Parts: sequence; structure tokens; C-alpha cells
Amino acid sequence: MKKRQHVLRKLLTGFLLLLTISLNAQPKKIYLANDDHTDYMWTGDEETYKKAFSEMLDYYIKLNDSTAHLPYNQQNKWNCDGSYWVYNYRETRTPAQFAQLIRQMKEGKITVPLNSMIVLLGAAPAEATLRDMYYAGSLKRKYDVDISLALNMEDQVLPLGLSSLWAGVGLNIRGKACAPAPPK
Repeated sequence: MKKRQHVLRKLLTGFLLLLTISLNAQPKKIYLANDDHTDYMWTGDEETYKKAFSEMLDYYIKLNDSTAHLPYNQQNKWNCDGSYWVYNYRETRTPAQFAQLIRQMKEGKITVPLNSMIVLLGAAPAEATLRDMYYAGSLKRKYDVDISLALNMEDQVLPLGLSSLWAGVGLNIRGKACAPAPPK
């Protein structure tokens, strides 16, 4: 009987300890981000993609502005999946429209990764991966925008060095799996 009480006392103490820890734990925040998955040249030619990038940014800039009066957690935000979107927008829109895009990037309404496109960078040479970030880095310096993310998709070689290259330039890493993992 004493042994049973001792075991029950230990279980109760352990349960209370776990309950105390869980009550004091910080709540987790999960962010769902709206973006596009650009398979460049998969379903159209270069002009089709350039037009789509610019039109989508026009749409989301307008939508972001139309929800700006709402509480922050209800405001729309958009994530480009490459800095090429910004380059293309600068080339196809007026300076005033480009300034709107930069304003929204500064406000955190539109995020842009340091990499230009989703091109399986984990399989690319290190120099190509680093050079790929040049345009976004120039945006960071010229316009003082926060570009601290990188995006990787459909690439099972991330552990082979890409994350180290990105971490070495001070990036946070964002990943997205759009294809099933290969069978083991």
C-alpha cells in the first residue's frame, strides 16, 4: 500500500510539474503566408511570366493598401518567391508604381527573398548561389529594405551546404515543399 502511495505521489508531482511548465510556456505563433509558386517557363514563355509577375504585384499592392485600415493580423500581405519579381516590376512599371512596391516592402506588406528565383540552389555551385543574391542585396542597400529571407523548394539537398551559405550571409531560411519526398 505504501509503495502504491509513493508511486502515485511521484506521478502526481510529475503531472503538476508538467502542468506548471506548460502553463508558463510561451504560446506558439504560426504564420500562413500567401505567395505563388513560380515554375519559370513551365506553363508559358518569358513574356507571359513577366506580365503575370507585374499584374500579380499590381493586384497585391492594391489589396494590401485596401486592408491597411484593419488590425495588423487581418491585413493582407504578399510574398514574392524571388527578387526577379521586383526587378521585372521596376522594368515594366512607372517609377511611382515601383516606389509603391518599395514602400510596401519597407512596411512588411510584401516580402522578397534574397534569391532571385526558385532554381534548386542546393544543386548549384556555391559561387552561383552567392551571386544569385546580388540584385536583392543591392535593393537592401539602396532602399534600406529588410530582405532577410531565402526560399527553397523541391530540393532535398538542403543539408548539403545551401543552408550554410545562407546562414553565412545572415539569412533566415524559409522552406516550402511542393513535391512529395522521393521514396526511401
